[in-house]
Amino acid sequence: MSRPIAIGMAGLLATAALSLIAAVGETRSTVSPSGDDLGVIGPQWPIRETDLLDAMLSKVRQKQRSGEAAQLAARMQQQAQNYAQSPPSLRLARAVHHRSAHFDPSIVVPDDIRDAQGRVLYAKGTTVNPLQHYPLSKTLLLIDASDADQLAWLKRRLTRETTTTSKVILTGGSPTELAKTLQRPVFFDQNGALIQRFGIRAVPATVQTDPASANPRLLVQEFDPKEDTP
Repeated sequence: MSRPIAIGMAGLLATAALSLIAAVGETRSTVSPSGDDLGVIGPQWPIRETDLLDAMLSKVRQKQRSGEAAQLAARMQQQAQNYAQSPPSLRLARAVHHRSAHFDPSIVVPDDIRDAQGRVLYAKGTTVNPLQHYPLSKTLLLIDASDADQLAWLKRRLTRETTTTSKVILTGGSPTELAKTLQRPVFFDQNGALIQRFGIRAVPATVQTDPASANPRLLVQEFDPKEDTP
C-alpha cells in the first residue's frame, strides 16, 4: 500500500513545481516541430536594468557637481607639467672613451609602394635608403643634463656653432630648465626611442650624416665629456 502513496506524492511535487514556475512568471517562446512560432506562454515584464550609457553620464554629472572632476583634471595637468619639467631618466652610463659606429637606415620594401596614381615607386624587394631623400640636416647631441661634466661638454660644443646646426636631446635632467639656460629648444628622448634605434650605450653622444661616406649613412659617436672633442 505504500507504493501508490509514494507515486501520489511525486505527482503532487511535480504539480507544485509547475505551479511555482508559472507563479514567478517564466516566459517561454514555443516552436512547433514544423518550425512555426506558437507565441509566448506566460506573462512578460519590461526590462528594468539601467542603461549603461545613462549610468555613466549620471556618474560624470555627479562628479562634476561635487567638484571631483575638476580636481582630477587639475591633478592630471600638474602630473603632465611635472613630467615635462623632469621626465624619468633613461639612466645611460657616462662615456669614458671615444666610440664610433655607422648606422645604415636602409630598408627592404616588403610590398610595392605606389603613388596616388597607382604607379610603382618602389617595387617589392627594393632596398631604399631614406637618407637619399630625407637627409639628416642637424646633428643630434644627446646628453644627461643632470651631469655637470656633460653640460660643460655641451656648452663647449655649442660655442663652436656659427648657426643652429644641432638639436639638443636629453636622456636625463630637465629639458625646460636647460632650454631656459641655453635660450633654445631642448628635447627629451621619449622612452629611449633614439638610443635604442642608434645603439647608443653611453652619453654624451652625437648622431650626424657621415660626410666621408659615398652612400649616405649616419655616424654615431660617444665622447668622454672631460675631453675637448670636436
